[in-house]
Amino acid sequence: MSDSDDDVPLGQMVKKSPKPAAESMDFESDDDDIPLGQMKKKAPAKKKAPAKKKAPAKSAKKSPAKKSKPAAKKAAPAKKKPAAKPKAKAGPAVKATSASPASSQFYAKAEKGRMIQAILCRWWYGISWPSEEALSRPVPKGYESLDGFSGVYVSTAGGEVGKILDNRNHEECPCFNNLIATHAGELKTTLMKCIEGQMEKLDDKNCDTMKDLEKMKKWCNGVNADKVEKEGTKVAKGLGLLD
Repeated sequence: MSDSDDDVPLGQMVKKSPKPAAESMDFESDDDDIPLGQMKKKAPAKKKAPAKKKAPAKSAKKSPAKKSKPAAKKAAPAKKKPAAKPKAKAGPAVKATSASPASSQFYAKAEKGRMIQAILCRWWYGISWPSEEALSRPVPKGYESLDGFSGVYVSTAGGEVGKILDNRNHEECPCFNNLIATHAGELKTTLMKCIEGQMEKLDDKNCDTMKDLEKMKKWCNGVNADKVEKEGTKVAKGLGLLD
């Protein structure tokens, strides 16, 4: 204790007690000059809790991502349209192919074939078949006429139920096999008779059918029977229809 301290009253000496060495250290802190009131307000900021890692998006009920449209399928090569069939020239009503029956090929390849086809479409207007003689033949007991087939009868009683009786003369039947063996000159006469008979039966003389019949009649009139017969015979033999 120094001599100067001898004259200091004890009360002041208590108040003037030396500061602890720790407080005399200089920490170069800016907080030393800040009033306590402000220091309370300036409480250290709470450390932020570490940000929670975002949970990976739940895969559940994910709106299904629009599937990218599959690459457009290569268009199948367009099927080649079969070449248009050339229109048949006036004459044959049927176009013949290698798969057609011989009769159909004959209609298409020969003028006589066209005449036969035209007759078969309207023969009842010019040919009386079965004949009156066939229709007048006696019919056995227990047989009845078959509707739609004049000269044909069916047994409906006795031990022959269902049996057919045909009194028609098939050698005169207007069928393909009989007509192809007929000369074109006779076919021309028969066809003209059938055409005129059909025209007579038509009520409407201005209908399309009448116009078609007029064209057919004109064509039939111009047919050279001998030439048609020669050509028809050659074609028929080539198709195996005649020996």
